[in-house]
Amino acid sequence: MTSPRPWSFPKGTRLNLLTVLRAGGGWTGKADITRVKVVRMRNSEPTTTTENFREIIDGKQADVPLENGDVIVVPLLGGNAEVITSGSVRSK
Repeated sequence: MTSPRPWSFPKGTRLNLLTVLRAGGGWTGKADITRVKVVRMRNSEPTTTTENFREIIDGKQADVPLENGDVIVVPLLGGNAEVITSGSVRSK
């Protein structure tokens, strides 16, 4: 993300992966948007899904709704380093 930081959204806003990544300033050319991870806690255990964000942008895959506490991980192209955005998804 070009501007990672905490974000607040109005109460009732339906948050999804596209909304949050765009709110963070979008992504750089170094981001591997075909392997974006969403980490979510279920029964005190983390579950991870890997999403092809390119397919979401192109309309080939449905956007991913986000929940309170989700963590989004955007890996870098050609490497193992990752950019992590974490925090709560809250409504004001």
